[in-house]
Amino acid sequence: MSADFGAKDVDKVVRHYADDATLMMPDAPIITGKDAIRSGVTQMFADKNLALSFTTTTAQVAKSGDIAYTQGTYSMTATNPKTKKLVSEKGNT
Repeated sequence: MSADFGAKDVDKVVRHYADDATLMMPDAPIITGKDAIRSGVTQMFADKNLALSFTTTTAQVAKSGDIAYTQGTYSMTATNPKTKKLVSEKGNT
């Protein structure tokens, strides 16, 4: 996922989400559904200063193999739409 975000490849990023997934971005309304996520990611990638990376610290797969999750950290730099200044943030996923 980190590589897909780094490449700013909307199609590859959206493939990581289920049809009914929810995406939460800083200072933005919650986005639900693959079509809405595609739109949100496209808007995000319009920021030429966007840099987003993920580091996985834990990964778990169900015994059935049909569901998995990861936990870790992220680091993001983007342009604040109101101030037009670069902002950086780090957090947990």
